Amino acid sequence: MNVQKTRKIVPLAGAVLVALGLISATTHTIFDANTTFSDFGSVIIETLNDVTVTQKGTFKAGSDITGAGTDPTNPVVMSTSNPIATNGLLKGDWYFRVDISATGTTPANQKYRVEVLRWVGGTTNDYTSIATLYIAADGTPASNEGVRVYAKLLTAPTASETFMVLVSRA
Repeated sequence: MNVQKTRKIVPLAGAVLVALGLISATTHTIFDANTTFSDFGSVIIETLNDVTVTQKGTFKAGSDITGAGTDPTNPVVMSTSNPIATNGLLKGDWYFRVDISATGTTPANQKYRVEVLRWVGGTTNDYTSIATLYIAADGTPASNEGVRVYAKLLTAPTASETFMVLVSRA
């Protein structure tokens, strides 16, 4: 009698596990395009499906880089040369880098506001903005066109950093 009950439960349990796996995979696919957690410390990227945002990490500037894209009326335009949008760097400054590229759904000539925030612990326990930059798609956006975003860090990075990148239409 126990053998018959077990035979009925095993296929049912297998079907339930397969269903749970499919639900989990579907849920990940739905939300993955909107918010991404990266491998570098904790990076939260919130964006539209218009663009792709890829975090690269923290780096030290090897030379001075003039600010570009700080004015919403003069955004850095995505291109195959991947120009730099930055709030300005001096040689030796630390910065956080993300790459933003066009997708098949990027509207022509669309302007975007990119805000980069850094977690501030201690008594504040909140994010603080380290850069607000403006980028734009050209007249015929292609997936091989993009912009490198360099957000200046006011202090050297620690072993565990947390950033948030918000991309919205300007």
